[in-house]
Amino acid sequence: MAFCSTAEAKEDEKDVITIVINKTNIPDKPHRMPLRHNISAWYDTLENAIYMESSMSDEVEVYITSNNEVLHYSPTINTVFYLPSNNGTYMIEIYSKSWSAYGILEL
Repeated sequence: MAFCSTAEAKEDEKDVITIVINKTNIPDKPHRMPLRHNISAWYDTLENAIYMESSMSDEVEVYITSNNEVLHYSPTINTVFYLPSNNGTYMIEIYSKSWSAYGILEL
């Protein structure tokens, strides 16, 4: 089962691409995630960076991958990832104990 989170760009920034985060259950784990978590993720074209914000308190791990290679890791959801290139496909992967989520950024 997949859940979709609303990801909204900052209204005062024009050079921003919104990234939609989709949530899924982890098999064989109890599902305790509310229907919606507010996870905001956006790509800043001027800084070539992915920004992520959330008010949730779940323990999570966040990975940025490209071509099956891990480029970045963060033990918190509130973070900034600077990308090595301004083109390509980047996958955002978020893991907690009972749910996971992903987003795709195609530049």
